[in-house]
Parts: sequence; C-alpha cells; structure tokens
Amino acid sequence: MRERGFTLTEVLLAIVVMTLGLLGLANLQFQSLRANQDAYHTSQAAFLAEEILERMRGNPVQALAGRYDLAYDAAGPAPVNCIGSSQTCSPEQLRAYDLSDWIATVAQRLPAGVGAISTAPGPAANARVTIRLRWENRLRWSGPTPGDASTTELRFDAVL
Repeated sequence: MRERGFTLTEVLLAIVVMTLGLLGLANLQFQSLRANQDAYHTSQAAFLAEEILERMRGNPVQALAGRYDLAYDAAGPAPVNCIGSSQTCSPEQLRAYDLSDWIATVAQRLPAGVGAISTAPGPAANARVTIRLRWENRLRWSGPTPGDASTTELRFDAVL
C-alpha cells in the first residue's frame, strides 16, 4: 500500500533549503545596504570637494598663494562670521571662514570625516589643487572582527 504525505526527512530537508535561501537573501540585503552607503558617502565627498574648490575660486588671491592648504586633522583657523549683509571680510577672513566651515561640514557629513587640501603652481596664473577626503566605512570591516571600520580616501585633482 502506498502512503500519502511527507516524511520527517523530507520536511527537514525542505526547512534546510528554505533557511539557506533566506540566509542568502539576508546577505544580499546587507551587501545592497553597504553599497548604497558607500555610494552616498562617495557622492557627499564629491560635493564637499566641489564646495571648497568653488570657495577657493571665489577667493583667488588667497587660493593662488596656497593659503587654503590644509593637512589632515588640522584644526584650521578660528571661525570668522562672513555671512550677512552687514559683514565685510578681508580675503584672509574669508579664507578662515571657508576653511572652518568646510572642516565642520566634512566632519558632519562623513563618519569620522577629515579633509586635506594642497595647492601647487600650475600653468599660466592657475594652480593645481588636490583635495583629499577620508572617512570610516562602518559597514565594511578590515580587522579580524566585525566592527573594525575600514577607511576610504578619495582624491580630487583640479585646476583653479
């Protein structure tokens, strides 16, 4: 006589196959989240590099003299308020405002974010500018245990 239904072995095998499929889907979701966060931070870094480059172009005397140069983890100049219709700032004060505001914005938009700027003489009356931004990727680890964040650094080269 032939029996109908499933045996316990078939049910257990189906549960194992379903569990493996669900684990694969969870891993796919995690990889998607990590790629999305990486793309977001990279686009923020591009926006921040463009922002300081435009500020340097707005203050060419200070920029061409290399006064916007900044090392990683540098404290930067003391903040000066150059915003408002009643404010008039010298090029030096504008540089101080630009750098202090940019350093704060980098730290705010990128996790453990820091930036560096270097200028070098370029063709004609221009200067070559290198802007480097570094931040932690908290969903990507580099150490032996999960949670050891890896560091990403992007470099942007431009001409003033």
